[in-house]
Amino acid sequence: MPDVTVLMAVYNGERHVRDAIDSILSQTHRDFEFVIVDDGSTDRTAERVSSYRDSRVRLVSMNRNVGLSTALNEGLRLARAPLVARQDVDDVSEPQRLERQLAAMAARPALALLGTQGVDIDEGGVPIGTVRRCTESGSIRWFSMFDNPFIHTSVMFRTDVARAMGGFNPSYDPFLQDYDLWCRLMETHAVANLPDTLVRYRVSGTSIIGSLDTEGPESEYRRRFERIIRELTARQTRRVLGSDALGESEEPLTAGFLLGVDRACIGAFLSFFERLLSRYLERCQDCASADFRWTLARQFDAIAFRVRPPTRESVLAVYLHLLRHHPAVAASVSWPRILPALLFGKAGRDRLARWKRRHPVLAKH
Repeated sequence: MPDVTVLMAVYNGERHVRDAIDSILSQTHRDFEFVIVDDGSTDRTAERVSSYRDSRVRLVSMNRNVGLSTALNEGLRLARAPLVARQDVDDVSEPQRLERQLAAMAARPALALLGTQGVDIDEGGVPIGTVRRCTESGSIRWFSMFDNPFIHTSVMFRTDVARAMGGFNPSYDPFLQDYDLWCRLMETHAVANLPDTLVRYRVSGTSIIGSLDTEGPESEYRRRFERIIRELTARQTRRVLGSDALGESEEPLTAGFLLGVDRACIGAFLSFFERLLSRYLERCQDCASADFRWTLARQFDAIAFRVRPPTRESVLAVYLHLLRHHPAVAASVSWPRILPALLFGKAGRDRLARWKRRHPVLAKH
């Protein structure tokens, strides 16, 4: 029996499938099986997977396109190892990823799910940013009420636990089936993220989430995404804080962190956020850490730049609130990133970000 099953579902992924496979076959830990579920691709995906002569690679072909969750559940059913490591076709795993995650899971038998940090790359594989997630249980559970605390392509989880949970829910395809499963899993099991950067996450306009930027705000694709976000964040808030944590009229507010908050409602949203935070801190045993302060700082960053429409005044209002209510968190804020927005608004911050992507060497100095 292999130590771990690497699971990848792919639909028409011929462009990047070799990069993903090669990154797994280059792992320093060698005892794995690589289950690749071809979800009815109409391009040369199956041909490229079949060209590998490594006995660890197992190609499973669906008769038709059944969707990501169903394809992943088929791979989960076939997995022979006690642990499953997810790999997306657009993304790349660093050589020591499996080795480090397996060591951490062995050292902490109670852990059911373990993610890592990541690097954003563009279509050509050039690094353009970082994808950082909180690492500790208290931070993860708090963050999970508003957003997905794991990078899907980075996670490793215990096979029997995911099966007992029923696997991925196709009702949330194509967007958030992973977020739903992680939330169900963490209700009764321990979870964590390693501080190690072990995956490269491709940012693409053709990806599932990337396609949201190209769809109009009134498209059915976009409306369905927003409905799912509202449903999952409200449900997770009640899981974490109790069934009485939200009134029915407040349910849409939990989605404001991801979907944005109207400028006229920013005060009400911040008051709502503080009420949930106070209730959570009453229950949390490990929320005095640097990781939790970092998590809060990044959440205020996100709120500030998701106000609609974004202005210098709205950004300033969010950070004044932070300084007034959470002065200890202010030290965890990345002020060099914030100051351009305070001085020039979101447009100024975006221009600075674009300049840094074009001049990565200069931006380090």
